Amino acid sequence: MKAVGRSVTPYQFMLYTNLSMSGVAFFMCIILGELTKGLEFISTEKEVKIAILRFAACSAMGQSFIFYAIANFDPLMCTTITTTRKIFSVLLSLLFKGHNISGFGWLGILLASGGVMSEVEMKRKKGEEGKRKKFGVEMKGEKFREEESQSLVMGGNTTGTMSRRSSTDLLSDSKSDSSLI
Repeated sequence: MKAVGRSVTPYQFMLYTNLSMSGVAFFMCIILGELTKGLEFISTEKEVKIAILRFAACSAMGQSFIFYAIANFDPLMCTTITTTRKIFSVLLSLLFKGHNISGFGWLGILLASGGVMSEVEMKRKKGEEGKRKKFGVEMKGEKFREEESQSLVMGGNTTGTMSRRSSTDLLSDSKSDSSLI
């Protein structure tokens, strides 16, 4: 679609994915001979119909969020979202359904949580580094040039009491100030 100049919306992406999954499930039911048995079971059990409708509604809402994230964010963000959702699903299942989990299960939850937290921390540091580069380093360079030109214009004395500082002094001050950002 992008080659034609159109982009796929999250809902189109979701529709195409669900149609292809439904097609595969339909053909597998026919091949395995389960289609008529499944339809008979659904038609006789009222609770199953309600459960299927609830599942479909929850699935549609969840897929809307996931496909929106896929269409609008980078792969790392999508991975973080889906992994976090799975971690919370397990924790909520443990809390509200009373399920038990082994020591290795808890280790898996801790590792997954640690991975998500490290991704968030790396992204936060990268964002701060970008801000430093954009505002800190460039501003320090401008400040350095401004002070140096002011010093030259005023005959080497910017404050009236201080003698003109060398370029290396200003540069070292600039570097020490950058640690405060």
